[in-house]
Amino acid sequence: MVSHNLKDVSETLLIPLWARAEEWDKADPVIMDEHALDLVRDIDYDFSKFKGSWMSQLGCAIRANILDRETKRFVREYPDAVIINLGCGLDTRFFRVDNGTINWYDLDLPPVIEVRKQFFRENDRYRMLGTSIFDHNWIDDIVHDNRPVLFIAEGVFMYFDPEQVQNILNRLIGSFPNAWMLLEVFPKFFLRFSRKHETLKMMDKPLVFKWGINKPDDLKAIDKRLRVKASFNYFDIRKDRWRWLGKLAYIPWVRNNMNNRILKLEFA
Repeated sequence: MVSHNLKDVSETLLIPLWARAEEWDKADPVIMDEHALDLVRDIDYDFSKFKGSWMSQLGCAIRANILDRETKRFVREYPDAVIINLGCGLDTRFFRVDNGTINWYDLDLPPVIEVRKQFFRENDRYRMLGTSIFDHNWIDDIVHDNRPVLFIAEGVFMYFDPEQVQNILNRLIGSFPNAWMLLEVFPKFFLRFSRKHETLKMMDKPLVFKWGINKPDDLKAIDKRLRVKASFNYFDIRKDRWRWLGKLAYIPWVRNNMNNRILKLEFA
């Protein structure tokens, strides 16, 4: 078994890893990630405590499905793109979308990258950066040579204060003009209930979500250079598996305030 030193926010990366692995044996899986299955088997952690957390499991699987789809779409349009996965955790998207020509950076805190390096190897197109998103020195390590750039922020920004989110977005927009981002956003209404989140409350140190938005256009208050090009609601994927929530999701208020979404952004 592989040991780790994942604490606080870093521990939460084990939730989506478990969620993707859980899809493997389903009759009609949302996503197939054999790497996730192997990691869950090999990492020394009690994943069984997440059993029964069906909403989190389905939400994480659908999130991965949407991000895979949109990343593949970007790669098809820009085959020589540079992609930076912010707060990558134990995500394995590079190995699912690689076309043989993109350059990919997985970025997370050093303890996370230490675990990653026990399973994956860097090469001339794939690198792992062990640093905080807020240590802006990593920006200088990104070699893009004016190629199209895509940032992925999955399960990351909701753990930060609004001021921190604004700080990093301002810095990225200034450093990478004309880049794109796939950003997961949390409904602001749900922030008050995050202490009761079905998997977050199971962490060794209980955490809370800190940042959310009411509607995509709220991002204009963060930086006017942000352009929302598309919005993808989790309720639109696999409606057959959302149970009673799937029926409630036909109510506009529930649809807009009871689930996360992925926003496709362009930096003007």
